[in-house]
Amino acid sequence: MNSFLARIGNLIDWIKISLALGDDPVNSAWLFFLRFRFWFLKKTVGDKLFKLRLKKFGQPFEIFVRDNGDLAVLKEVFWLGEYDLNLVKEPNTILDLGSNIGLTAIYFKLKYPKAKIYAFEPDPTTFKQLLLNTQKMPEISCYNLAISGQSGSLTFYPYPGSSMSSSLIKRLPNQEGVTVDAVSLDDVLALVEVDQVDLLKFDVEGAEDEIFSVCSKIGNISRLIGEVHLDLMKKDWPSFQLIFRQNGFVLTEKKISLNRLLVNIKKL
Repeated sequence: MNSFLARIGNLIDWIKISLALGDDPVNSAWLFFLRFRFWFLKKTVGDKLFKLRLKKFGQPFEIFVRDNGDLAVLKEVFWLGEYDLNLVKEPNTILDLGSNIGLTAIYFKLKYPKAKIYAFEPDPTTFKQLLLNTQKMPEISCYNLAISGQSGSLTFYPYPGSSMSSSLIKRLPNQEGVTVDAVSLDDVLALVEVDQVDLLKFDVEGAEDEIFSVCSKIGNISRLIGEVHLDLMKKDWPSFQLIFRQNGFVLTEKKISLNRLLVNIKKL
């Protein structure tokens, strides 16, 4: 009975999402159809990409999606408003660490049209989708790089059927890795030639601690928001908070799953 009610609730949710985000009735219906096509197949549909024309903040945009994982991110970002911040001042410079297929970068571009956005994604296949999704937005610059505690070559592990779960950490016994280029956050700031970052979003699947604990310019970032993966991160939650508290930040967190927190970090 509970399973049946959950399915009905999910059906209703996707009717609402499709009507709200579709740019017109045809694209609303297409989004709803794709959600249940992916659900029925239970896996990625090969390399095929499906085009969607959507709208947010009264502005139309196009994206290409591959599977249910992509639609899960779409729901988190554009419907649930995971990165919906009430900023006192509109940001000029935004970093998106772990950009995946670019949905958060697009969301920020639509909400903050004057901002320059730098999106970083290590997975070679996902990066191609990121480029495709942001090709009409020149204010978004994309880099096929992992963000880590140090610059160099690292092994990255694409997660089968769910690109949003790919990580520098091996999560499955037989998971195959690929070699990717990685840069530290200090080197990111040098690469994009910015000294001050107004907003930094991170979703780096367990690399949170090693990225921020060695960053010498963390005080140059005004606001951060992102996911902390307690089961993947090498440091415990109280120790992770100290990285920021010792640098004059205040943190608020929201539990979004058993081992996952959405953390809002603001400089005092």
